[in-house]
Amino acid sequence: TPRGWPDVFGLAIRLGTRGRGGHDLLVTSSNDRPLLRHLFLPARGPATFYSSLAAYRNQRNRRVYLGARVDPGARSATLAVASRFGPWVPVARVLLGRRLSRRIDRELAFNPVRHALPGLRPASWIHRLRDPVYRGSQHGRRSGRGR
Repeated sequence: TPRGWPDVFGLAIRLGTRGRGGHDLLVTSSNDRPLLRHLFLPARGPATFYSSLAAYRNQRNRRVYLGARVDPGARSATLAVASRFGPWVPVARVLLGRRLSRRIDRELAFNPVRHALPGLRPASWIHRLRDPVYRGSQHGRRSGRGR
């Protein structure tokens, strides 16, 4: 978007091993309220709350949403899980480190479908679109077309 206009922000976290291993959590600037946690929320700067927008099924076959609340002053994020209308329950805290180099940033390839979190599986039709979209985007970045 043009400078100064609100934009949708994202937060990508790789949990686990370095390199191609690990599990990816991708969340988007949103609202933590039950009926709004499924919607993009444009902002003028990095948001304080992010949501998966789409549901996952846990090991009990219940639909859950993933979220992250960022505390910029503490340089950390609290990861949380919620049912469709339930409150967010904190499950982990992530410490945010230094900014990655441009080279490492270019090499990163997040894909929450192929690198799903353990015990969770996509539960929404939107997840079926994600894998080809992420692969296409990553191909464009590698070829220089996605800049």
